[in-house]
Amino acid sequence: MINKVLEYAAKWAIGGKILAGLAWANDKLKGNRSELLIAIAALAEVLKLTGLIEAATASAILGAVLPALPVTLAEKVSKAVATVDRIAPALPKPENPDAPKA
Repeated sequence: MINKVLEYAAKWAIGGKILAGLAWANDKLKGNRSELLIAIAALAEVLKLTGLIEAATASAILGAVLPALPVTLAEKVSKAVATVDRIAPALPKPENPDAPKA
């Protein structure tokens, strides 16, 4: 019985540390995902050219990494647009050109 309790306590303590580590890594990588994806793709290509991995393996890596790149870049663009919208003053609206002039 005591072994089960100790086993559960160890799993809980180690699991908590693993989750805390994953959360820390996620926070550190936030905003850098596109750079990481580009670095992984470049590394796979270099390893293929040097002959350390096969061409099929490199193409599989690129096939997994490159589709995620537009998503991360779109996320960066949307954050930039939101920042500009928040910072830039509101522009006056143009007058209606079809309205009669007095």
